[in-house]
Amino acid sequence: MAARKSSPKTKSAPRRPVTAEQHRVRRQQHESEAAQDYCEAIAEMLETGVEARVGRIAERFGLSHVTVSRVVRRLASEGFVVAQPHQPLGLTARGKALAAERSLCEPTAIATATAACAAEPHGTLFHGSSMPIRDADFLAIAPPAGWETASNRGASGIDGLIASATGHAVASAEPVVAILGDVSTLHDLNSLQLAAQVETPLVLVVLNNDGGGIFRYLPIARHEDVFEACFTTPHGLSFAPIAKSFGLATESPRTRAALAKAMSRALRRGGTTVIEIACTRESSEECRARVAKAATAALARDFR
Repeated sequence: MAARKSSPKTKSAPRRPVTAEQHRVRRQQHESEAAQDYCEAIAEMLETGVEARVGRIAERFGLSHVTVSRVVRRLASEGFVVAQPHQPLGLTARGKALAAERSLCEPTAIATATAACAAEPHGTLFHGSSMPIRDADFLAIAPPAGWETASNRGASGIDGLIASATGHAVASAEPVVAILGDVSTLHDLNSLQLAAQVETPLVLVVLNNDGGGIFRYLPIARHEDVFEACFTTPHGLSFAPIAKSFGLATESPRTRAALAKAMSRALRRGGTTVIEIACTRESSEECRARVAKAATAALARDFR
């Protein structure tokens, strides 16, 4: 039997030199990530009754005492950290709010992944059907300058989203970041074989809330006897091991700062990376309601 020929991989586009604007954006991202990392670390120490000391943070991050002290001084000047001589570190209200964002939900994951795209001058942000594209629209999460948006609409439904995102990566030879729901991903797992052949950066951000969260906004959600089994359809799967079986790189960040770092690695790495975000439907709904309430209050205040 003749040996089966493997499909040729797509050629990666030449890497552009880093511009001053890209360098500025990346530096801002690093500073933002450091702020969240430090505030998270201090918050966790306070929650567990451990004194938040510079030495403990240095040991945790594997950094020198001098480096951590410098970052702490910056965060104190920016209003995140309370730093008094010979006293344990504390958090301001601003620092506590930043630390509270460490749990990812669908809207914050979409916002963080979208912001990370600014590290590259051009690319395509592919919004999956169902909640991802609705969250991006409702929360006005716009792509960075130089990036285009794409999506499947109409009769396509949730089928073939991975294949579509892969097609954009092949056709454009530029980075593609696709934000997909877990049920959408489940419906197109076979297209991971296509994605494995791409060499330009293709980042598949899978929002895994264990089922179809969009149906919770429909009247059928009141019928508990049939809703979970027939509409939400929880699957109990983790997608990282599945992606690894196709030879793909995977990431499973649990915080916004960790997601930003995972995005940066994926865009630099090239090829396809699956970033799985484990979240709950409830936390995402609470976030949407909180943003809607804040927006309504702002409009009422400014236009009364």
